[in-house]
Parts: sequence; structure tokens; C-alpha cells
Amino acid sequence: MITDPLLPHEVEREKPYLTISHNKTKQLLPFNTIIRLEACGVYTIVFLLNGQQPVYTRNIGKVYDELNQEMFFRVHKSHIINLWQVKSCMLKKRCGHILMVDNQLIKLSYRNRSDFTDKYEKFCMKNSIQRVG
Repeated sequence: MITDPLLPHEVEREKPYLTISHNKTKQLLPFNTIIRLEACGVYTIVFLLNGQQPVYTRNIGKVYDELNQEMFFRVHKSHIINLWQVKSCMLKKRCGHILMVDNQLIKLSYRNRSDFTDKYEKFCMKNSIQRVG
């Protein structure tokens, strides 16, 4: 059997999508369509490239466990970003912000700044991406 090669922006994983259920419906969201995720109490809002914002009835910590850890990073207690969807980074001594492809500015917590910088640099080198910011 011949399979199509993966596109550069796709990361191999057993399950390359997030399955969300809300209001008795299930939706498969391929990882490469997710820009970012935002906590909203016990719910998580998923921001997609097509502009949709489905709501997942799980808290952001449990959702993070379901994501590809090479592709996603929790930059703040209420935000997870897809590293492929970073437009630019503005890092300062005590804090930072990340501009995503949907033009939303996401706060990078001081606690996660160093880990993010290391992970993003390795991610860019591994995937031959020009580091932004």
C-alpha cells in the first residue's frame, strides 16, 4: 500500500487530530488546523485557521495532554499555542508576547519564558523554519 507523504507542517503521531465533543456531537480537528486554545473556566475554546471556534467541554490541562507535545506549547495557564502558527515573538526581560497567525497577541508567562524559548528554537531548527522574533 502506498501512502501520501506528510506535508512539512504535519507532525507524525498516532492520532494527528483532537477529538472534541460538545452538545452530543463529535468533531475531529486536525492538529495542523488549530492555531491556539484558550481556557474558559472548565471549557476550552479551540481557535481554527478557518475562523471557527468550537468549544471543548474539558479543561485546558486535560486538553493539553491530548495534543502533540512537539507541536503545541502551553505559554500561559490559560493559553496553548500551535508552534506552526506563530507569526512573531516579542520577548522582554520579564515577560513576552506571541503574535499568532490570527493576529491575536498571546501573553507568555514569565515562568514559561525560558522553556518556550528553548522549545521554539529547537522546533524551528528541527523543521528548518526561520525563527521569528
